[in-house]
Amino acid sequence: MPVLSAVAVDPVPGGEDPVTVTVESVDAMGAVLRVWWLRPRASPGLIAPAGGVQVHVTAR
Repeated sequence: MPVLSAVAVDPVPGGEDPVTVTVESVDAMGAVLRVWWLRPRASPGLIAPAGGVQVHVTAR
């Protein structure tokens, strides 16, 4: 199995909502990644699925 690294590219530098990437599964055919917006506590829901975010993925 490869060692996998995934880093979200901030679509709005200096924006207020950070993003995070989770690696859900990895196998010989590919990987499943999910990107989430992290919301302030005052917002409904602490995390929300993010769209339109680029992710840099590297494997060894």
